Amino acid sequence: MKIYDAGESFALKVNIEDVGIPQEGTYRIVDHAGVVVVPESRLEVFGDDTHAEIDISHTITTLAEGERRKMLTVELVVFGQDQERFKFFESVLIQKSSQLEVPTDSFMTVNEAVLVSMDIFGVDDWSAADSDDRRRALIEATHRLKQLRYKLFTEEPFDHVEFEAIADIIPYGFEGMTKEQFDDLPPRFLRDVKLALVVEANEVLSGDSAQEKRKSGVLSDTVGETSQMFRSGRPMDTIISNRAMSHVKRWVDTAWRVRRG
Repeated sequence: MKIYDAGESFALKVNIEDVGIPQEGTYRIVDHAGVVVVPESRLEVFGDDTHAEIDISHTITTLAEGERRKMLTVELVVFGQDQERFKFFESVLIQKSSQLEVPTDSFMTVNEAVLVSMDIFGVDDWSAADSDDRRRALIEATHRLKQLRYKLFTEEPFDHVEFEAIADIIPYGFEGMTKEQFDDLPPRFLRDVKLALVVEANEVLSGDSAQEKRKSGVLSDTVGETSQMFRSGRPMDTIISNRAMSHVKRWVDTAWRVRRG
């Protein structure tokens, strides 16, 4: 499926070779919810055409506020000789610009993450990934890190500031946070959480780490002549990998609080 940036105009080509000698055509465009965004319209085709070209306007690729992506499907009908009818469907994904929004999408951009990764050993899957996969991995890793509850403190060792939000209003303190507010968080926390983010993004890209295998109940893993044994018993689910947790554990608040309603 082809991917386009929101607000972009483009021409979508649909292969119609099966028609043989196309005579005329019509098309309409619907979104992922089945809502018609472009009603049935006439499309000019010629007898020697092997592709039909449909102009997609920026007016239908613009995302609504709070919307991150949507799907558009072109439903094309082409008539061949003797009015034989052929139907074609072509879907495209419309998403926000590939530039990540900090801290809404990720705690840092792809380029910044590349710089941070230079100080981390053993993130081979991250290093081998392309930009699109890195972007998706950062979004997933940030989602995981946001599920933890943090207690932040300033550079003064006894000046503790609880970074804790009111439940269901600002979950875990990150919802609604601007980049300026994020950049104002303690520098040591930002350094640690960015290191954890790259490590967790590498975990996302690896997909079959020893920790993930053990979580799924695997007790041994054999590849060729190499065997790996895991301890029995279900490990504690820490949301993020142990290695990523090692970077932020001093900031993670694990205390349970009971409040009256």
